[in-house]
Amino acid sequence: MMAAPSPQNIADILRELVADAGSVDAVAINIMNGHRHDAPAAAEAPGGGDVELGAGVGAAAPLGAAGEPPKVDAPEERHDDDDLSKLSKGAKKALRRAIASMKLGKSDPLKILQAVRAGVVALMKFDLEPGFNAAIAHLRNVARDLYELPVVDIQEQIDGGIQDVLEQRAEPSVGKSDRKSRADRDVADDQPPPLSEADSDAEIRRLASLSVLQYARQRDDAAKRLGVGLGMIDRLVKAERDKTAGAGTQGRPLSFPQIEPWPDPIDGAALLDDLVVAISRHIVMLDYAVHATALWVIHTYLLDVTDITPRLGIMSPEKGCGKSTLLKLLKSLVYRPLLATNVSAPGVFRVVEMMRPTFLIDEADTFLPDNEPLRGILNAGHERGSEIVRPVGEDHVPHLFSTYAACAVAQIGRLPDTIADRSIRIELRRRKPGDRIVELRHGRTGHLDELARRVARWASDNAERVHAIDPAVPPGVFNRTADNWRPLLAIADAAGGDWPECARLACAAAVAGAEDESVKALLLADIRAIFAEKSTDHLSSADLVEALVALEGHPWAEWKGKAITQNGLARLLKPFGISPVKRTYELFQFDDAFERYLPQDPNSQVSKCP
Repeated sequence: MMAAPSPQNIADILRELVADAGSVDAVAINIMNGHRHDAPAAAEAPGGGDVELGAGVGAAAPLGAAGEPPKVDAPEERHDDDDLSKLSKGAKKALRRAIASMKLGKSDPLKILQAVRAGVVALMKFDLEPGFNAAIAHLRNVARDLYELPVVDIQEQIDGGIQDVLEQRAEPSVGKSDRKSRADRDVADDQPPPLSEADSDAEIRRLASLSVLQYARQRDDAAKRLGVGLGMIDRLVKAERDKTAGAGTQGRPLSFPQIEPWPDPIDGAALLDDLVVAISRHIVMLDYAVHATALWVIHTYLLDVTDITPRLGIMSPEKGCGKSTLLKLLKSLVYRPLLATNVSAPGVFRVVEMMRPTFLIDEADTFLPDNEPLRGILNAGHERGSEIVRPVGEDHVPHLFSTYAACAVAQIGRLPDTIADRSIRIELRRRKPGDRIVELRHGRTGHLDELARRVARWASDNAERVHAIDPAVPPGVFNRTADNWRPLLAIADAAGGDWPECARLACAAAVAGAEDESVKALLLADIRAIFAEKSTDHLSSADLVEALVALEGHPWAEWKGKAITQNGLARLLKPFGISPVKRTYELFQFDDAFERYLPQDPNSQVSKCP
């Protein structure tokens, strides 16, 4: 029977592995790739026994009878539950602690990556056990899939953790007292002289100017030079960054309001009722629209348990209908609001990767139709798991960036088709003189802040319940439209009361409104084509109706059971602010509607108002 290896024997073998591979990094990489190195034929332990290493990480394969290494099957890249089940209690406990530490990191990628490395170091105590590789793979998959971190960064921490342990094992074994005294001497020898106050202030300013990655790499050494703990140096650097942010042309760092959940459990139906009252108090909206908006607000807190986040498409035919006011109201209610009147594609995917805010985009008609990259990012963010690849750093290393985030888009006119297809669409109207609306004033949103706290509490208590619900959609609602409404219907079902029925009525009304919007867009397109075909700048109401009815395959010949009439045409055009003058339509009357609701026709000539 083989004798157990001594630490000195293991250290000797590790040194030979390093010598063969060229570096400790190469040994770590070979181990992660499943490669084995031939160990010396035998290493004599005190007493003449042979050392036999197991097949785990950091160990060489035992030699066969003929002195040849046995054949070892290459490890599979994927590991099933059977592999994890082979872990000992201690290894399972270390894995659970690592995952718990990652969860404590929440949305901070640096803390999550630090937890990955610490978890690898803890698991290396069990590297000779079956299931070790599966544990490492599971840790990597959790960081990648649950927290959506780049695989390159995760693997770097795994390799670093293994390298740390291998280097420690390669050191000669010493007694505990000798090791402690030697460590004390090393600390004393390596301790730099304390910095002066002026030098300390300069060091803090230098650290504050570094990028996040550069600061992470220099943080430990800087704390030693300053003679403070890591927590203290983090606070000092943050204070310096806050002080200097915006002093030049670099803008200000992003921050979001910290919403403290309501202390008591919340009734979901009553919460939604109160949201409807609050929204209706400041905005003129149809019933379906205010109900859909209330449900959408709650959904922004539940993206961790939903696979689709529908865009809230806020449209109006003209200015002064309350789009900006609605976005300001939503800013007080939704999760991590980011209100902007212009955004870029890189700005969106980078801030989503870091913080996953709720985008509230105003004046989209001024920049979104011509910005195809931004539309692509917003479209991708509609569904969980959608990512884009971008090169990072001087070496242009490809990194994955998440795009999954809630978004409301407000604009005059019709939304771009691909955005509209992924949206819960609501249309605002200018209020009438008799409509009683309370102005939403800055600094007087205490009633909304309280609602936000109640929403946060209800969402936290009911997240798993919402996730478990597979809601029924109203008849006639299919495909992507059904996908858009399912998260909102699930929230309504979880809230109870009258809301399951209210939500489905809102869904049916919104779908009908979207279809009506498509009919109006078709009407405008047909009218533009008719003016172009006849090469004229004016048409009588009768001639225009006759030309519409003559279009084959279009609905005007059987509009509501019979051919469309002059009065029916006038009713369809009234929301666009278009009416016949002396029973005649002038082409210039359609210019604004064509520009807002139709794609640009390269062959058309824009008419000029006389």
